[in-house]
Amino acid sequence: VPENSLEYFVCKLVFEEVDEPQLDLNVLEAAGKDPLDQRAVYQAVRRLNSKARTDLELKGDLLKRGKEKTLLNDIEQLI
Repeated sequence: VPENSLEYFVCKLVFEEVDEPQLDLNVLEAAGKDPLDQRAVYQAVRRLNSKARTDLELKGDLLKRGKEKTLLNDIEQLI
């Protein structure tokens, strides 16, 4: 994941607090992006999930999405 990309900030925030969902607004703020562009976080999470599924050979998505928030998926659902 390229440093300072939106994907980087999604991972950084999600893995810093694995038990807490990260709001799209917090990710956009950390990345210095437009706070109204919440679709960008959704698209970044989709790219991360696709890459993780392929590279790590996961059964499911690494990251779960909720309404304007992202969190780490349960490990039991990934392997």
